[in-house]
Amino acid sequence: MTIKRVGVVGFGLMGSGIAQVCAQSGYDTVVREVGQPLLDKGFGRVDSSLARLVKGAKMTEDEAKATRGRMRGTTSLEELKDCDLIIEAVVEQMDAKKEVFGTLDRLCPEATIFTSNTSSLTIVEMAAITKRPDRFAGLHFFNPAPIMPLVEIVRALTTSDATIATLREFVTSLGKTGVVCKDSPGFIVNRLMVPYLLGAIRALEQGVATVEEIDTAVKLGLRHPMGPFELIDYTGLDINLHVANVFFDEFKDPAVAPPALLLAYPLYDVLVAVGYGLVLPGIAALHVRHAAVRQSGAILATISGAAVATVGLAGSANLDVRPASLFVLGLWWWTIGKMWFETGVMPRRFGLVTAALGLLAFALVPLEAFSPYFLSSMPRAIADAIAEPYFSAAHLLLGPWLLALAWTFARKAPLAA
Repeated sequence: MTIKRVGVVGFGLMGSGIAQVCAQSGYDTVVREVGQPLLDKGFGRVDSSLARLVKGAKMTEDEAKATRGRMRGTTSLEELKDCDLIIEAVVEQMDAKKEVFGTLDRLCPEATIFTSNTSSLTIVEMAAITKRPDRFAGLHFFNPAPIMPLVEIVRALTTSDATIATLREFVTSLGKTGVVCKDSPGFIVNRLMVPYLLGAIRALEQGVATVEEIDTAVKLGLRHPMGPFELIDYTGLDINLHVANVFFDEFKDPAVAPPALLLAYPLYDVLVAVGYGLVLPGIAALHVRHAAVRQSGAILATISGAAVATVGLAGSANLDVRPASLFVLGLWWWTIGKMWFETGVMPRRFGLVTAALGLLAFALVPLEAFSPYFLSSMPRAIADAIAEPYFSAAHLLLGPWLLALAWTFARKAPLAA
């Protein structure tokens, strides 16, 4: 099969680099993003990259203009229906990728080859939702794509030999070196790199050496251009935690389990944990000393509170647990707030505010449960702005609120008759 037109879905850091490489190599390239501002931002990255190549005498002005002229942006997946090859580079969430491929499978002709730039997700799971599992593979570029010479060509169980041969030829035409590997978590590079990075974190935990000394030792002793902690900072703690979780879920090997330092909770989570630890005994004391509280079901609320403390903290580290965390949180705060308001054991304003927190937690459950869909269908800048901060802000407010409640309990419970 001859590839003439390439479609790139996702125009972020990786997508823009991949699209630039394809256009530089003479391919008509259509890039799709969910909004015009993100398209403009992506083309800004491409223009800056091309300008650097021209300034470094690695490309002429005419070549840069020709490369830019072969690129076209769109906000509609339908504009990719005439592409011979699709390279997906959207957010690293399976549901978002499946939605993209499900739509494209209905739009593109049978001959179109689908590929994903995922670094950790299973290729065959994406292929299974399409009618072309034999023409589906992984095409994992490395950051920055215009510079890094390697591309991992990932063969799923269903990928045909013809598809692999076409992708080998395509990767070579980009001036890259392609290596074929099995559809397994981490493929080749991350399969080797992730345990190495986690080992560096564990060495720090055990006091083997400081961050600076470990980085220096690796750069000078192993001739790596970057030390492990420099690389972790470059790729991001959240990405390394995500990949470590994927590896551990697959292999159940303690060597790839996220180290404690990588799971370290921020200050607001510590405040919440301390707050729950102080509040729960206070509720138990009120339960013992007030018949009205006992009749209100406070013991159920106390047990729920213990669940909140456990599930809530787990939700801070594992996005999959967040909906359950919010649901249990809502159940507990609503029950406690209603009890305080009805019995008058605590000031009624405490009951109203606490019950309102419970309703807010309930309202956030569907948002958190369906966040992969919401985040994949909105501009990435907005998605990045709301994906994490609202949960962090809720905990930032919740910690002091719990401490205030604990202080009130300390004054109230000893006076209870």
